Amino acid sequence: MNQIIFTLLSFFSVSVLAQNQISVDLAEQDKNKKLAFVVEIHQATLKNVESDWLKYVGYESKGKATEVDGVYLQKRAVHKNISSKPFNIFSKLLETTEGVRLTVWLDNKNTAFISKYPRSGLDYGLQKFLRDFAVMKYRQAVQTELITEQNKQIELEDELAGFIREEERAVMTISDNERSTV
Repeated sequence: MNQIIFTLLSFFSVSVLAQNQISVDLAEQDKNKKLAFVVEIHQATLKNVESDWLKYVGYESKGKATEVDGVYLQKRAVHKNISSKPFNIFSKLLETTEGVRLTVWLDNKNTAFISKYPRSGLDYGLQKFLRDFAVMKYRQAVQTELITEQNKQIELEDELAGFIREEERAVMTISDNERSTV
């Protein structure tokens, strides 16, 4: 029985240490070759990411967020590391087998700071903004998974304790029966 628990704990510890890398990639959004940033948020659910993304991008924004055909638009968003002026930010969330894919792009008026060459230094503010959000959501997903696994461990330990008590009772019953037959 101890070997089973040891095996489970070993597997759990190895799976906890395996982390997915989070990177923000530059990609073409549509036929117009509009540049967009894409980040995969591993182990997250669309429901959790959607509400938090709208809060995150809308923080201190002066405009109202809207949604049309699955594309979110936050008008007059404000973030000092991206631009000194308010900007309009578009985003799209897609649930995948690994988590949630977040695609973000700016309207044509605000794309002057995004270079045609990836990693040019002009787009780092938006990349950091997206990566910080993705790391936060990934951390929350892992925390939730950890709590779930800890609860499972507690249940297994309780079950093991029950088996040990049953075994002790059985041993006592056997020794009582051996004494009575002697």
